[in-house]
Amino acid sequence: MRGGIALLFIMFVIVTFVNAAPLNKGKKQIEISIGDIITFNGKKWQVEDKQNSRLYVCPYHGDESFYKGSDWGWFYGENCRWIEGKILTSKRQIQKKEKKHQKESIPWDRLTDDKYLSTLTANQFKQLYEKVRQIAVMDPAKEHIHAYVHMTDFMRRKALIFAHAVSDFILENPVYDMQKETGTTSWAYRFSFKVRQRERDAFLKNLKDRAGLYFFVSANCPYCKEQSKIINWFIADYEWNVISVASDFCAQEYPDCMVAPELFEVFNVQYTPSIYLIYRQKDKPLIFPVANGLTDYGTLKARIYYYLKKIKEKENNKIISPGSYYISERKIKRKITGEQ
Repeated sequence: MRGGIALLFIMFVIVTFVNAAPLNKGKKQIEISIGDIITFNGKKWQVEDKQNSRLYVCPYHGDESFYKGSDWGWFYGENCRWIEGKILTSKRQIQKKEKKHQKESIPWDRLTDDKYLSTLTANQFKQLYEKVRQIAVMDPAKEHIHAYVHMTDFMRRKALIFAHAVSDFILENPVYDMQKETGTTSWAYRFSFKVRQRERDAFLKNLKDRAGLYFFVSANCPYCKEQSKIINWFIADYEWNVISVASDFCAQEYPDCMVAPELFEVFNVQYTPSIYLIYRQKDKPLIFPVANGLTDYGTLKARIYYYLKKIKEKENNKIISPGSYYISERKIKRKITGEQ
């Protein structure tokens, strides 16, 4: 009896060993690397760090439409976390990345060391900083926050050093200083503005014998009389010759006015009030528009000054702007008087 029981026990052990041995022999642990994309709980995660069999993973939305999801984000527990690699039982759960794209482990213990950070290139630092920031946001552990804050401070100190270096270089090479004529404070700006204003006024007064304005008006124009106040103000300041050209009727507010609808056709004037600048170049005047509609005094002066400066700089350039053109005084006279 005892012999029979012993025999049965031995057979049971043998059967159990035979059945179990192939399973243990054939079972192979799934290899997972940093940078791999894994799937569990119905979502995708990216492996950011690895310690033995434990994996540190963060939500991955690289190939999915995040904003179409209704159960993503920290509210639904989608945070960076440590998980056991053992829970991955199928290779189909792992999306391997090419080796050249695999991410290296984050050296958290070195991210607060300026010497280490200084060895990184700008691109390496940028990528590492962005990675640390994302992890710190999703998992604000003390180690992650410390690394993020230190890297941010390191970056600010680097930026300050760079700013001082640029400033020192510009001081040594003032040709690159765009603020040398305007200053950097409100006091300097106000004073430089006064200087430029005096230069502009002197420039415009010196050209009173070579430059003038055509002021185009019409009887049904509701703005022309208001604009004439600006025109008369300009005449009083710079003593320019201004001819008012009316399409149908001359009001007393318009300086030196004449009815000449033909000139509207010559200059293609389609709106009143319109102001055209005249500049004499040898025997041919250069005429082009500088204002359409109501234009304030400061804007009018600035435009006239800008175009005249360009003309003076390029006396031989016939094309000043897309709307500029030459026209002879004889042609204007023929349009007004009807001469052949």
